[in-house]
Amino acid sequence: MHTRLPSRTVVGLAVAACATAVATGALAAVTANSLTVTDAADDAGPAPDITGVSVSSDDQGLIRIRVEIPNRPALLEDDDVVLVIDADDDATTGDEYGWDFDVNVDATGAQLVRFDGGDAFRVPLGRRSSYQYARNGFDLVLGREDLGLTPGFEFYAASRSGDGAPQELAPNGDDTYWFPMRLPFELFVSPLRSGFDLPDQVARAGRSWSLALRAVRADTGMPLSEGTVRCSGRLGKKALPQRTGRFFRILVSGKGDRTTAMCGGWTLPKAARGKQLRATITVSHGGKSLSRTVSTRVR
Repeated sequence: MHTRLPSRTVVGLAVAACATAVATGALAAVTANSLTVTDAADDAGPAPDITGVSVSSDDQGLIRIRVEIPNRPALLEDDDVVLVIDADDDATTGDEYGWDFDVNVDATGAQLVRFDGGDAFRVPLGRRSSYQYARNGFDLVLGREDLGLTPGFEFYAASRSGDGAPQELAPNGDDTYWFPMRLPFELFVSPLRSGFDLPDQVARAGRSWSLALRAVRADTGMPLSEGTVRCSGRLGKKALPQRTGRFFRILVSGKGDRTTAMCGGWTLPKAARGKQLRATITVSHGGKSLSRTVSTRVR
């Protein structure tokens, strides 16, 4: 079941104050890295009756989801349950309404589906992920990487028995819920993608050469765009002068922010052809540093 609903209202969870928010037929509370949503019972007709969803995460980005379905000791052959997720809070990504993922659950198991425009792709669950149906509900474990390194996600649940429109929405009405990941500040290297990032320049004798690094913040999932950028290197046995670089902001339609750090600008002498060039670029921010080393031969 691919339940694609358009404009829904995010229930306002004041995360910093750990406030409680009330929706139509639903109650949500956020404390630390956990969120519990309750939905009215006996409102699903013949469909699986979703009465509660609990979400939690840890500092390693592991997301645990429990969905309570008291009228189903086990899902029936015609049952479908779906968790609909907006993983990046960006209406221009995902399907036409900005929803990025479905977690489709039926009697055979769970399937993760990613949406990109009008296309839908089945995504294998990652090595840290698992699914189990037990105790009138199911337990789903996802790695943050399964949801595109999400910094937090908006979601709702729906179910049906047989074909047609969903017979149950949790929460009821047009509400959705937001779960904040609250990860510690760390940096990690994101691979440079041809056509979407500033690449390393080809090392050619007699020309300038620079190298690039795209650092992503673990706490927000966004590229680092501030801090210091430095680089050093060696051409053959000779040390190259240390340089200071900067961040270049790149916004790609449908791909988001691809901000990349670049450093170097060394002019390689004509006599450098054939010599080994090795250089390291380092970005630093908030007491954290991240480096990338490139080794290539000058053409």
